[in-house]
Amino acid sequence: MTRLKWVEISTSFPLKSVPSLLQEKKYIPEINFCGFELLEISRSAVTAKFIQEFKLSDVQIDPFGKEVSSTITRYSTTIFTILEINGRKLMRIAQPPRTLRDLVLNISSALDGDFFAQEIRIDVIKFLDYFKGKVQLGHARVRSALFVDVPLTESSTGRVLVDSSRDAIFDFNKCLKGGRLDKVTLELVNEFGISPLEITYRGSLVHDEWLDDSTLHELESHIAFQLNKNGSLE
Repeated sequence: MTRLKWVEISTSFPLKSVPSLLQEKKYIPEINFCGFELLEISRSAVTAKFIQEFKLSDVQIDPFGKEVSSTITRYSTTIFTILEINGRKLMRIAQPPRTLRDLVLNISSALDGDFFAQEIRIDVIKFLDYFKGKVQLGHARVRSALFVDVPLTESSTGRVLVDSSRDAIFDFNKCLKGGRLDKVTLELVNEFGISPLEITYRGSLVHDEWLDDSTLHELESHIAFQLNKNGSLE
């Protein structure tokens, strides 16, 4: 499964300047402990890898009571793409780590501090409508839906996870009202079988490695087109 996450970014540097700026912070083994490696450059996108090197030291006692120390080198890599679509700059992160702090701080350093990133908030229903409208992807079936801030009483709210063999959103609306749709899991049924797809309110998507470049570009155009000034999808 492949997880993608989008954040909106802002910088006064034009996209064509980004590759050279990242190249100045290139990762060089044995010299620096983190940096970038350029992977692909086009007129509308720059894809790079952020590499971090960690030295882990360990001390053990051998059978003769002598201390034996060892050092293990481990690496963390994050592939990201900075792109500009419809006047908006987005950053797509593949297999994002639990926190984007180190990635954002190092890109900001490479761009002389002229870099800002913020999470987007998407309307999951509009994402669903997009995929349901893509006939070539197959029939979209909503297998599960997570709703948050669902009013239960005058003084309480809850999180409700609905699993359905038909349409989880439809089944939720039959029994409950209100709340916010936080996450859905789709099944796209077509001639090739069933492809799972997960969409979240915080701008992430999980797919079974079926999303081709053309569909991805169209999806990102859809995101950029709908972004309002507050960084949320209208």
